[in-house]
Amino acid sequence: MITSGPYKDIRLELSGPKYLSVHVKTELSDDHKNAELTFTFEIANPVDGAYLSFDLRHPGMDVDTFAPTGITIQCKPHQTVYDHKVSIYLPILWWPVGHGGQKLYGIRAQLHHNGRVADTMRQQFGIRKVELIQYPLKSDEGTTFYFRVNGRPIFCKGTNWVPPHSIYPRITPDLYRKWLDLALENNNNMIRVWGGGMYEGDAFYEYCDEKGIMIWHDMMFACGIYPLTDSFHASVRKEIAAQAKRLRNHPSIVLVCGDNEVYFMLDRQGKPYDPEETKDWKSYPERKLYFDTIPSVLEKEWPEVPYWPRFAATTHLSCILLPFSRDRH
Repeated sequence: MITSGPYKDIRLELSGPKYLSVHVKTELSDDHKNAELTFTFEIANPVDGAYLSFDLRHPGMDVDTFAPTGITIQCKPHQTVYDHKVSIYLPILWWPVGHGGQKLYGIRAQLHHNGRVADTMRQQFGIRKVELIQYPLKSDEGTTFYFRVNGRPIFCKGTNWVPPHSIYPRITPDLYRKWLDLALENNNNMIRVWGGGMYEGDAFYEYCDEKGIMIWHDMMFACGIYPLTDSFHASVRKEIAAQAKRLRNHPSIVLVCGDNEVYFMLDRQGKPYDPEETKDWKSYPERKLYFDTIPSVLEKEWPEVPYWPRFAATTHLSCILLPFSRDRH
């Protein structure tokens, strides 16, 4: 059975000043005593007289309770992005399951205009630092490939995730929780979202945040040879930007990957190529999608997330699987 057509919520929105997204970037000191949060707000249709306000919820507070910050940001015509920094002393950190608690902060942002609240947004986020560690091996060829969270190396025990139902509208938060709980019972601490599936619903990522399940997240490109046209790359940039803005505040997502096994398809063509050539992509031009188009969007919208260009490969620019590789999967 092939499913097609809209399968998510559809709504009608009126024009006027509107909140679009917030990006919470966290910088954690090495001793974990201080965290600097940068809130980047994006709004549409800014007008004179409109302003932003936001409140914070600390771990342990009721889900509907927020502590007033007293901060307001005046909007200006034609300016759609606004930054504000907040420092937190002795932050409560988010940890992967088995390494500590999964403490989540919250933000409630409101856009005011003409004496009323024109739009409201609520978002949970965690304070943590994630690193993909790749050091040259001392006794062999290749590099390490492991994650460090809040300065601690994490031994990952993962499983592959495909959509939990072939008819997407039948996927519910309860179904997400059922299957993710099975992964936890199997002592998994990581889920790899397969690039041949779909970008999951918000409830999936929220439950991973709450349970400390780390996510390796493929972008939705798999087992195929994709167009090289400018219009296709423009469409991809829109897709990646939209998903980055939706997913970037989830502490559970520790890596974004460009594709699933696309290079196996390319290798079968037997094309010669220069793995170091990254300027005009004359050899293996298909690589431009994963080494240029996708990461350039992430660098703008989600620069703090580790990025790996493709699933099942070796060195960062190579397409071919080498026998000494330690980072294929």
